[in-house]
Amino acid sequence: MNRILNSPCFVTMTGRGHIGLQQLSSLAASARTLLGPVKFSKFIVDQNTHETVLTCSAFRFLESLNLTSAVGQLLFETVQMHDKVYKTGTTSLLFLVGAWSNAALECLHQDIPISVIVSAMSEGLNSCIEEVRSLQIPLPNIHKKSVHERNSGNRSGDSSPPELMPSQDNICLLNEQLTGRACFQQKNTCDLGEINSKCPTSTAVPYEPSYWMLGRSFPSSRAKLTHSRHLNRPEENCCPSPQEHAVDPAGVLAEDYHLGRLAMSLSHGSQHCMKLVEAVVACMHQNVDKMSNVHFNIVDIVTCCLPGLSSSLSCVCSGYITSVSVENTVVVKYLQDRLLRCLLFEGDLTERYRHVGFNRTSNITTASDHVNIPGSSLEDIWVKSAINMLSELNVNLILVKGYVSESLVQQCIPKNILIVSQVNHNVLQAFCEVTGAIPVTYLTQVTMCCVGTGACVSIWKTRMSSTVHLGHGLLINVSAPRISLVTAVLTNTVPAKMKAMEDEFWSCVYRLNHAITDQKVFIGGGSVELLCLSHLQKLEVLSLKQNNKSSTGQVYHTSSWLTGCIDHYKPNVLRAMANGWFKYIATIMCNTIKCESELEARTLIHDHLQKISKVNSPVAYIRKEYAKDIVYVDFPNKFEDTFEIYDNVTPKVEAWHQALDLTLLVLQTDAEILTGSWTPRQLLNSQRSVSEFVLL
Repeated sequence: MNRILNSPCFVTMTGRGHIGLQQLSSLAASARTLLGPVKFSKFIVDQNTHETVLTCSAFRFLESLNLTSAVGQLLFETVQMHDKVYKTGTTSLLFLVGAWSNAALECLHQDIPISVIVSAMSEGLNSCIEEVRSLQIPLPNIHKKSVHERNSGNRSGDSSPPELMPSQDNICLLNEQLTGRACFQQKNTCDLGEINSKCPTSTAVPYEPSYWMLGRSFPSSRAKLTHSRHLNRPEENCCPSPQEHAVDPAGVLAEDYHLGRLAMSLSHGSQHCMKLVEAVVACMHQNVDKMSNVHFNIVDIVTCCLPGLSSSLSCVCSGYITSVSVENTVVVKYLQDRLLRCLLFEGDLTERYRHVGFNRTSNITTASDHVNIPGSSLEDIWVKSAINMLSELNVNLILVKGYVSESLVQQCIPKNILIVSQVNHNVLQAFCEVTGAIPVTYLTQVTMCCVGTGACVSIWKTRMSSTVHLGHGLLINVSAPRISLVTAVLTNTVPAKMKAMEDEFWSCVYRLNHAITDQKVFIGGGSVELLCLSHLQKLEVLSLKQNNKSSTGQVYHTSSWLTGCIDHYKPNVLRAMANGWFKYIATIMCNTIKCESELEARTLIHDHLQKISKVNSPVAYIRKEYAKDIVYVDFPNKFEDTFEIYDNVTPKVEAWHQALDLTLLVLQTDAEILTGSWTPRQLLNSQRSVSEFVLL
């Protein structure tokens, strides 16, 4: 990529050319295959080490490149910040940066002043954002539609497909979990030494791949959450048969149905990951009894990646799935089926660890640090005192955010004390809420009040009842009754795809979260961009009519040369900006099976634009055409379902803003480099001719 940016084709234009805009266009063009629901993964090869990276997102694509130019760094930081906040929409941002960079270059070639380009493009985008508000759908409307379709389906007598009915094993697991909770609540007031009841078994909600058939629109899918076998409420006293607990659509909460419909409508081709997100919601629902509202919190979700395993083993489990050393196998087996006393540490569990701000200075030493004690060291003394303290407090489980002293780990194994390191802060907070443990920084801060109760640990196994060994580690499940924490176990036979799959999962999580936060979504499938394209063309026609009226002698008031210049060049700028939307829609259609070639995509877009220009309400036309674009979900038993396609509101609009801001920033920076310090005021006050400010 760097060879492309430094090629001679750019050097020949350094005299009067806008190199920054050309670099933005070149970088964006390299990622056009990543746009849309069907993404074509890219292999990035390091020529020095020959290491390869497989990516299908704009953020990972730019992250893997060695961008040494200032424009490349600026582009990467913009995409990185958007990904950090929204986790979705980065590819759209990157593509629009390239499309509008080409639009700005096209305007420069037409001798349009830079101030006019900046003003007209900003005005055009703001007008588009106001126009597309009519394509927003409030979530209550989706909820009402879900309830209506659910009731209609129930009256028709349709039953759930056999594949979606609850299995005997899962019902037993749910029954066992509820029984364990009741036992824990009854004995919670007793002395912990007397409690030896079985710890609640965590429920694994598996991911089952389905067969998908694409309709007329972009590939995406939806499976109703009401048909999930994991939302049943089995009785505590028996383990019923699957037929006794088949899911009745009318008996499931409407909120669950609505959330499942919304989730799959936001999948954008990632049905397998969005199904895991649905399973996360179902698992959270199970962990909180008699919920009145749907519980969905991103901080309660963690991932565990297992490369080398079949993707069919991907599932969702209550609790925290992590890896420990094989030496702890005996300890884990001993601690199974017990309610444990636990400690939480927010730093490293080592003798030399000091909190930030309390590190020892380099020029001051303590005399005790250099005292030679026969047969022991400071670390040995610290480990011995730690073991004594843990034994006195009867602690069995320690969760540490940072690193742990290897000597302490080895000494804890004979004492049947399990230490789990590298634990996320959200995980510590989740166990703090359910066990009552108080997180501490140093071992000397530990008292009886800091010890939590009710945690449990077990060896994690797949649905095939087989133990998973990850490298030299053993996978375990650390959980507690009523814990809100949920772990999504992601598996893939190709290790190179593991990071891409994790990014895809988190994108689905954040799409659903943004929709719930905004309480509204856009009509998807390219409808929003098509409305922007038609709206810009409408503004272009209106601008041309105004120019014609002013040229025929009608009164035209202008306060400055710039105002008249904007009115004169505005149609050209809007036309160039609309071409960016045109390329965006055509690329998405080419990256799906809706159009086999760019020519076919352009023809279809032109046909829609001609029809829109002849109707009174473009919004009504787009809504009507969108209603025809439905996607069919085809299960193995020929049970079909349909769903809509939605887009997030805030991430999409912010991606537009950031793309245009970056384009205009590079445009004006190039102008400053070519002509010196440039401001609109200097341009207006100058007595030189306008042609001297035109940058070719």
